[in-house]
Amino acid sequence: MRNSNTKKSWLLFIFIVLIAGGACTNNNDEAIPSEIIKPGVYTTDITLATEVGKKSNINTRGLDLDKGEFTTTYPYDYIYIHAADNKEAGHQSLKIPLKEVEYCDGCKGIHLKVTVNEGNGGYTISTEDGNSITLGNDEEVYFSTIADAYWKAETEGATPINQNDVFVESEANDELLRSRNTYTKEELIALIQEEQPVIEMSRHCTGFRVYFMFSSVKEDGSSDNNLPADFWDTKVPNTVPGNFYIKLYFGPNFCHEYDMLNNQVVEGDEGGYYSTNNQQYQPLEEVKYNFTGGSSEVDYTYIGFGYQTADLHYLLSPLNTNIPAEDFSLYAFVKYSPTANSTDEEFLSSDEGAKYFQAKIEGMTLETNRVHFIVMAFDASDLIELMPSTESNILTRSPWSEPERIDLKPIKVIVQ
Repeated sequence: MRNSNTKKSWLLFIFIVLIAGGACTNNNDEAIPSEIIKPGVYTTDITLATEVGKKSNINTRGLDLDKGEFTTTYPYDYIYIHAADNKEAGHQSLKIPLKEVEYCDGCKGIHLKVTVNEGNGGYTISTEDGNSITLGNDEEVYFSTIADAYWKAETEGATPINQNDVFVESEANDELLRSRNTYTKEELIALIQEEQPVIEMSRHCTGFRVYFMFSSVKEDGSSDNNLPADFWDTKVPNTVPGNFYIKLYFGPNFCHEYDMLNNQVVEGDEGGYYSTNNQQYQPLEEVKYNFTGGSSEVDYTYIGFGYQTADLHYLLSPLNTNIPAEDFSLYAFVKYSPTANSTDEEFLSSDEGAKYFQAKIEGMTLETNRVHFIVMAFDASDLIELMPSTESNILTRSPWSEPERIDLKPIKVIVQ
């Protein structure tokens, strides 16, 4: 229960201010004066809420995997409260589980218990299971979805393009949320004293899905775009999609570290790339993308062979907003084998015999807190350029053979 004596003192304080100075607005930016924060225990349930953004897709929302958009649901069953510092060592945080709250039917939140200690003993935040952290009277706190002061990407190796770091998708690549506010001791007590307290959370990651294909796009703007049935027999005889292998790199607008306290990329971060399939080549697979667009709400379909993000999988990562959006590119590495090599680890991990090209994504914006769908269609006839001139070129082993850069332009780019 709340400290009732303190609440009465606080109400009396407001009444005196109103009498002495006229109308007074009560908002979260005005802290309770420290002299009326009495030692004792302050406790209540607090819900977690979305931050209102300029567009609906900039709200703080959980991810709907089926629709590929964020929803208003907080995605975790826990949250961390942090000391407001960005220490690498000695940083304090406390994991607080979510629970049903009393004043909101069906809502979940946290039970926050703050003990204001005597004298200069600071204040202690504790959970129902007995874990706690103690902070000084002047120390502030914030809430986030990770335990550390920094979000950190996992790196493994470098790109064959420019030796930039390659980031590995891991448990770190999940929804990254932080409280919109940082709270002083007084503001935290003021929050607890509210009738239905709410912590507003903002999002600091962006989602990506990629559809990359070799296809045949109709010049008349047709809504149905697919390879002709006889394409493989007439254009690349004695060849099937499984003879071509692909891997993609996209970036460099991602970051190594994100400073949660200051809501920014760590200074000097030069960015890096994410790769498909842990930098391993994989056979071309059928790719299909549907969307409804145009003034008449026509259903458009693009079908080809290439790579698409696996069903219900989205890359979630903080962006390095210091790197211009126009630098965002996709690099495609493709190589050919006349025989199936899907189990040959050396073949799948080597760039020997590969050709690659850069695909810049015109009109790309790097808005945070939304899912970007990137669809790129190339002329399937370009696959001929990706084949070796003679079979011996691909079969001859050498200690190292750099991939060959070529120039291919997409015939269709969709960014949603």
